[in-house]
Amino acid sequence: MRNRIRFFREGDSNKKRDNLKVWLSKQKFSEEEIVNLLERELAQRKNIKLVKRCVKDIGLAVNGFVSNDVLELYFDVYKNNKSICYISKGWQDPGFRVGEFIEIDKTVSSFKEKFYKIFQICSKDLISVSVSETRGESVGMSLEMGIYSDGLNAKVLKNATETLEQVFKNISTIL
Repeated sequence: MRNRIRFFREGDSNKKRDNLKVWLSKQKFSEEEIVNLLERELAQRKNIKLVKRCVKDIGLAVNGFVSNDVLELYFDVYKNNKSICYISKGWQDPGFRVGEFIEIDKTVSSFKEKFYKIFQICSKDLISVSVSETRGESVGMSLEMGIYSDGLNAKVLKNATETLEQVFKNISTIL
């Protein structure tokens, strides 16, 4: 029997990879659980890198990273040190959401008119509106634009943030 050519030399290894393999072998995970865990972690890290690159490319900044059981990622987005919106992605979402959250006092007599006007302004620019009650006397409104994962790039993010900024300026006159 002849010797086969080896594609690596003895001692060639990646210490970080080896350390990860050792750690994983000590856990009580099935092979499927390990693969799912690593795929989920890799996807999240790629998405964080994508968001940070796109934001940087258009001269904005992010801060306030959050990740939990529901959110794969959440960042507040800043322009000239002023928060202008957020970008988020849920673990099960096919893409990202760029949005803002506002509250309206539901005890004022003009509540219905304000609510309807905000809804009209958002609808005109394809911004979805979801409503949730908060603190007894207010109604919370999430104003969001969806961006599919494959569609997130600097140009798309720039358009989304500029649209939300303009819409929020228009809404601020109502609030």
